[in-house]
Parts: sequence; structure tokens; C-alpha cells
Amino acid sequence: MEQIACLGFQQRKRKESMTPDSWSAVEARHDPKKKMMDSKSPRLKARYWYRHGKAQREAKRRVRADKRAYVNNLAT
Repeated sequence: MEQIACLGFQQRKRKESMTPDSWSAVEARHDPKKKMMDSKSPRLKARYWYRHGKAQREAKRRVRADKRAYVNNLAT
């Protein structure tokens, strides 16, 4: 069996309840995390950790709102 080495984030499939705006927010949260993992300075790590947290909260907020709207649309 042949093994293939892959680097980077695992690719996810977009759910049909997600809008393109929320999908872009999910994708955008990877950038601060990658920078946080690559930085050596504690100051930079803290800065990128904070930015990643903000991006994470925003992405979750958008996805929850989209899912709520999708379910409400199905119910009507």
C-alpha cells in the first residue's frame, strides 16, 4: 500500500446549509492559526491566538445563523 504525505489542513466539504459568506469565514480562520503555529515569538503567538479566537467566534456565529435559517426554511 502506497502512503502519500500531505501537509496542511484537512479539506472539508461545504454543507448545503452554509452560505458562501460563512464558508469564507470558516476558511479565513485558518490563516491566523497557521501564523500562530509558525511564529516563535511569544508576543506574536499571543496576537495570532487572539485573532484566531475572534475569527473562530465569527465563523461559528455565521454558521449557526445559516443553519437556523436553513432549518426554518425547510419547516415552512
